[in-house]
Amino acid sequence: MKNIKKFAVLILLIISARCWALAPVVGYGYATSVLPAKNQEAFLSGFELGFKKILGYEAFRTLVIVERDTTGSPAGAIKTLSRLQEKGVSLITGFPTSHEALQVADITKNTGQLTIFPSAGHSRLSSMGANIVTTGESMKGYVKQTTEFLMNKFKNKSGLMVYNPEAVFSVNQKDEFENYIRNLPAHNKPGDIEFVRRAISLKKHAIITGAIWIPGSKESLPFEKMAKQVYGIMPTTDIAAGFDVGVITATVLKRTNGNYSKSAIIKAFSENRCFSGISFGKICFPKEGGNGDGKLKFRYLTKQGLSNI
Repeated sequence: MKNIKKFAVLILLIISARCWALAPVVGYGYATSVLPAKNQEAFLSGFELGFKKILGYEAFRTLVIVERDTTGSPAGAIKTLSRLQEKGVSLITGFPTSHEALQVADITKNTGQLTIFPSAGHSRLSSMGANIVTTGESMKGYVKQTTEFLMNKFKNKSGLMVYNPEAVFSVNQKDEFENYIRNLPAHNKPGDIEFVRRAISLKKHAIITGAIWIPGSKESLPFEKMAKQVYGIMPTTDIAAGFDVGVITATVLKRTNGNYSKSAIIKAFSENRCFSGISFGKICFPKEGGNGDGKLKFRYLTKQGLSNI
């Protein structure tokens, strides 16, 4: 009888250990409040690709849990985060738009979870604490680089700045532009994009775009090759941004040597805030948290694709 009890206890311990080992560590979430599901899934596809590059398929299957809210609710990110929190994850990622990221960061800054966003660039993310970071370029840095580029490239020429008053990111961008150019000569306030949407759509000349990831660059080629092998397509900006965060997240987990507690993950991240092997080469995060140090590169955007200016 004693042997049977010991055997039963041993089985229970083995089952408990397996359940603990398979508990999700990383919570990836998104909501369709701003971006449609198609774009959100592109971010997720990139994340999966980057994560598997570092830790492999089995680690992704057992360590990552994905939650979605596809109702379009403005509070979708909060609902999604709540479900992830219920699973007891130690690291939060996904939520690539500024709308989602701000809602999530306002909560995770108080829960002790390392939080890594792809792309989100709202200025307020830089004041959420050391454990809240984003690969998106700093809004202030974006505005400064863009303004200096425009003043150098189109000196003494007038222009039009538009924004979408319904988008958190766009309003923040408008505010930062206003702050930056307020003391410059002959500056004007931005206008609403709805007044010029048709005119922009009829424009025949090339559009100039600024981005930290440049397809076809030396740094991007290994990522592009991997994406084509796995998905059979030329990766988009969304896939690239997701890939970067996948690499970063998996690298942090790898550094912990299997200790996936919140404190161990934060320690592994804090000891070295620089990460290589991403779509644009390397990124480093400041010790106070916030945006990575990716720099904008400007290109013409034409029907044929990107080309040098």
